[in-house]
Amino acid sequence: MFEALDTHDTTLFALRDSHTSHTTHITLNAELERLLAAARPRLQRIARLQGLAYDAAEDAAQETLVQAWRSLERLSAPDRFDAWLDGICRNIVRRRLRSDAQNARHEMPFANLLPALDIDVDEALPLEFAGAEESDPAELLSRQDLLTLLDRALALLPPATREALTLCYLSDLPQREAAARLGLSSNALEVRLHRARNQFRRLLSNELRAEAEDFGLLLDSEADSGWRETRLWCNFCGNHHLQGRFEPEPDGRVTMRMRCPECWMRYRADSVRTTDYYPGQQPRAFLPAHKKFLLRNAAFYTNAVANGYRTICPVCARHRVRLEVLRPEDVPEATYPDVRYFLYRCPDCGIGFSSISTLGAAHPVAKRFLAEHPRSVLEPETLAEYAGRPAYHFHMRDVSSAAQLTAFVDTETFAVFDIFVE
Repeated sequence: MFEALDTHDTTLFALRDSHTSHTTHITLNAELERLLAAARPRLQRIARLQGLAYDAAEDAAQETLVQAWRSLERLSAPDRFDAWLDGICRNIVRRRLRSDAQNARHEMPFANLLPALDIDVDEALPLEFAGAEESDPAELLSRQDLLTLLDRALALLPPATREALTLCYLSDLPQREAAARLGLSSNALEVRLHRARNQFRRLLSNELRAEAEDFGLLLDSEADSGWRETRLWCNFCGNHHLQGRFEPEPDGRVTMRMRCPECWMRYRADSVRTTDYYPGQQPRAFLPAHKKFLLRNAAFYTNAVANGYRTICPVCARHRVRLEVLRPEDVPEATYPDVRYFLYRCPDCGIGFSSISTLGAAHPVAKRFLAEHPRSVLEPETLAEYAGRPAYHFHMRDVSSAAQLTAFVDTETFAVFDIFVE
């Protein structure tokens, strides 16, 4: 890579050497600029693969190039220029991710307000939002959605009501100090807070009801007797939000079902069907329940594949079962077409099955892509080759933008050969 540079000097220090000739200086600077410009797409891809959003990845790549230019004297091995540049980029990305996680933790004062509204914090902050040491980039987006919702509700309250809630729950002031700031007695402040909590709850149950349901913030006692629309998009057609429902089973368990109204009429297939809840344990909100389902499902099938396609039935936990990979026409229940499935058979519980694409749900790049592009469609997987080995080729595209995700996965181990976003 550096042959052209070595004709002028044996090291890259010549690039910043003011004693070289004017012609040599121009030539070397031009060569370095060419190398740095050629590296930019690779640096952006590194940043994206480590979890940064598209815009943030561009910024990280630019910061890498600037830092490399300023630190050329530290490069002791010119033949390892690319590796040196990649290392700078990874350090910058790690620093940015740590900063994002710390900022998100500091921006969670609303967690103090939720208990006052009789809201389960663990339910409202799904997947261990509260107190997590490291937050998944995709979960940071969902956390921001929750903060935005609560901020909207707070903004709809009268100024005096909003100020009382802010001082007592968001600023976490003792009520005596808050009362003094507001010019109220302690009893008068308690009355105002009681009314404020009721007003806040009414907003979440009426004007902001749809968004509140997604985070388990539905505060009335309405039973889940019918299908409820969620904010999750169907990843098969991309045209409709999924509907969700909890159904009691004869053995006392509760089944969570999610389906697309259009795809259901066409294929009679659920998007999600899991029978592992019991009365009193079922979640109130479909958004966190769906995320937990995807992660749990991915972990189950990943472990089964790693154990030679054999595992324990996840429902009864009594029988050993064998995993198969089947085409949709070989699955004895309604499925989506052109999708391969994992399937196991338990003598007590019957069959269980899931799309093989479920293994990609836990991959950081896929999680980030779906969080940023919720209206994405998973196209039928195809058989392909990657580095001379048979692979499944998965492709997702966002129907509302030009964003795309491509993954190559080993057909036996289901290890990810490569995954990238365009």
